Amino acid sequence: MVNSLLRWAGKDAPSKEVEDIVKKESKNPLGRFSAGLPAASDAQMLFMQHGLYKLDEKLGRAAIISNGSPLFSGGTSSGESQIRRMMLEKDMIEAIIALPTDLFYNTGIGIYLWIFSKNKRKERKNKVQLIDCTSEKFFKNMKKSMGKKRHEITNEQIEKYLKENMENEFRI
Repeated sequence: MVNSLLRWAGKDAPSKEVEDIVKKESKNPLGRFSAGLPAASDAQMLFMQHGLYKLDEKLGRAAIISNGSPLFSGGTSSGESQIRRMMLEKDMIEAIIALPTDLFYNTGIGIYLWIFSKNKRKERKNKVQLIDCTSEKFFKNMKKSMGKKRHEITNEQIEKYLKENMENEFRI
């Protein structure tokens, strides 16, 4: 998972060179970051745009794990909002899955799995599936915690959820 505190620009960024490259490429209409630039304090949306840029035009699919920042940060005219808008307008989001907290070793925060596709199947065009797996019926507590990791999702729980919830789609 991309560290949400990773700055890509500004005085606390790891490299002025990275900031310059990102800003230059954002001005290229065919570049990775042409949809917009997120806040300098959060590189997750840059990572998502980079991943989408790398996808094959016909078969390109990706899954990216993030915290809630890419979903909820930024105002209506912000870079984050413009990036989300581009993803929706280009019909690249297959699904967003809200996962339970305490699922990963080093963090107890809420996690989201974004499923992207550059060429959706006909029946999936202009749809985004929103899946909420935060309820206790979709995960189980581990017998012994591993750091902050206290929950796990079994294959049986995934299969059960898919059977019950395949119709939860949102039309764009």
